[in-house]
Amino acid sequence: LMALAIDRYYIILDNHGYKSPLRGRHRVKAAIAFIWIYAVVVNSPQLHLLHLTPDESSTCDIFYDSDSYNIPYFIVAFILNYCIPLLIMIVMYARIIIHLKVAVVNRDQNSSNTTNFQINRKRSISVIRMIVIATLLYMIISFPVPVIMVATALKRMTIVQLRQSVHPILSSLITA
Repeated sequence: LMALAIDRYYIILDNHGYKSPLRGRHRVKAAIAFIWIYAVVVNSPQLHLLHLTPDESSTCDIFYDSDSYNIPYFIVAFILNYCIPLLIMIVMYARIIIHLKVAVVNRDQNSSNTTNFQINRKRSISVIRMIVIATLLYMIISFPVPVIMVATALKRMTIVQLRQSVHPILSSLITA
């Protein structure tokens, strides 16, 4: 989603020349490969912590290894996988929103045709609405998983133990 935010930023702000860093098949393929390699590198240490609990439910759980492994890893993963992409998305989309608002005002001052102004204004509002919805959905949907992982590390528990120790309503939100 961060790559899409950056690409949208270049598309909207430079719509005449479209100088996106992702233009061309080779660059798109390189960007996709980089995203997958990044995901594997950042998230692969988590494989060391995954354990299958041999009980009737055969639950796959995050094992607590040590303070020097779990806590730093999950905090760094939270920052790299959630905070930094969210910050970049907010900055890119804020710049797009500012650009669209300024463009609509400038068109209004330079145009005597109110119909064109209303059409451009409606387009800009729909783009802004889409940007806000996409960013909010990313924030809401992505937030629980890294927070649960950091909570398990700070509490020195597995996910199953954390789930059993919290309020029943919160427990239903923590998937094991």
